[in-house]
Amino acid sequence: MFCCRAMKFVCIFPVIGFLGWDNLMHASVPRHLVSRFKRRVGEGKLYGLRNVKVTTNTYPYRPLASDKKLLFLATTEVVELGDDAVRIAMHGFQFVGLPVLQSRAGDVTILSDIVGCFCGYGEVETVGDGLKRKRDIKIFTDYSVTSTITLLGKLGELFDPTLYTQDGGPYVMVVTSVTVKTYQRALTFATTSGSRIYVNPDEQHVSSVRERFSALSTKVVALEGTSASKLPPEEAMFVNRMTVDDLVGATCSGELKAAIATLKVIITAVNTRFGCLLHACALRQITLRQLLLFDTL
Repeated sequence: MFCCRAMKFVCIFPVIGFLGWDNLMHASVPRHLVSRFKRRVGEGKLYGLRNVKVTTNTYPYRPLASDKKLLFLATTEVVELGDDAVRIAMHGFQFVGLPVLQSRAGDVTILSDIVGCFCGYGEVETVGDGLKRKRDIKIFTDYSVTSTITLLGKLGELFDPTLYTQDGGPYVMVVTSVTVKTYQRALTFATTSGSRIYVNPDEQHVSSVRERFSALSTKVVALEGTSASKLPPEEAMFVNRMTVDDLVGATCSGELKAAIATLKVIITAVNTRFGCLLHACALRQITLRQLLLFDTL
């Protein structure tokens, strides 16, 4: 029998027995068995497991560096244990150094756990095709670099930064199972469906990081956003509308900051020599794919 504590709801178990103390191991439940074990395993509780299969992780991603995992079977037995049955830490993370993170940039095979002092947050934004939501947060990492973590989907929507803007800091955050990318030679991170956020968890390394940051200014600030980039193109064009004279003047002086501008015009001629068509509809935006000649209103 393996004794374990569920860290992320049948996702990662620290397993003792043949692996020794304080080791983490990925465990998974096949789709057709999820309903059987969903209510029998909860995060933070201790369990004894019988009849589990140790196998190689063939999935395109791994939440841990090890390529081994436990696989629940139809015959697997789960027995909940008391907290005094075995000594296993409440939290288990797998932190790595900067060189290892850099080597994982652009490679989603191995997901990473990130720790740092929470220092900034952005607003929830709609990205992509308009169906995706995200929020960027900033942390000062344990290797003394300010990094951006993008919280995707529900994780970004449900995260409430106002809980950590009051006194009581520093707030050391651990964000698990993130992907690593490089943007402008800096490492950035993004959450996955298996990610979780922990604030000041009772864990040895986290405690040492919090103690180090306690002597620094740890004020959490709101990040300046680009509101125009969060709007649909039509609304962004309306917000940045100006006259032709203003547009020409701003362009010549180098003061034009907006990437999109709206001109209210009367179309007097259309140059069709490029074989393009004009699509227009009353009370709707006119899409132009050719050179227009116009008089301003």
